[in-house]
Amino acid sequence: MKTASIFFVLALSVVMQFAVPGSAHGAAIGMPESTVRIGYGVGLANLSIEDPNGPTASESVFQPFRIIVTDWFRGDVRYWGEFYYQDATLSASQTSIGQKVNQYGVQLSAQRSFIVNARWSPWLGVGIDLSRNDYSSRHTVDADGFLQSRFANRSETDLGLIFNLVSETELNEEWGMGVKLEQRLPISDGIEQLSLSVFVLNYF
Repeated sequence: MKTASIFFVLALSVVMQFAVPGSAHGAAIGMPESTVRIGYGVGLANLSIEDPNGPTASESVFQPFRIIVTDWFRGDVRYWGEFYYQDATLSASQTSIGQKVNQYGVQLSAQRSFIVNARWSPWLGVGIDLSRNDYSSRHTVDADGFLQSRFANRSETDLGLIFNLVSETELNEEWGMGVKLEQRLPISDGIEQLSLSVFVLNYF
């Protein structure tokens, strides 16, 4: 794992253990009978691949499809689940393996809120991400941009750890919107990324 990712994980771990005294999101009088919310999100990510044949470049990726389901789980903790799809093309060089990647998967995290001030109570979460990744056109190029090495296509099921920070605001009694900052770390060879997404939620 990259040094920045390690610091990100450590920082979130410390906050989750020591800086979360309680939730400001208790059930409110007048809340809809169902507390399940579903939503849709889009985002941007900086993505790299831990490839078994060598390093890859980082690439900025648009995330066009994220379906969200969230509800209270136990006490002041909620679950946050997503189904998503994204694809990206990483540039090749003499030292970086270029390739196309298609990724679709599901993720589930447990989140707890903490109070920053009277107007802002974001959520911190930790969870797992399970995805199916297809890697194709894997190659390197020489200094003149011509093909240097070619590698076989591969498909992998990738399990990763996720750490997220979510901030929300209510638009009315039914609709809400927010932003999510998330770090994904592969447990073995796979996709590592830092993403920022925006989403809308509605009571189901």
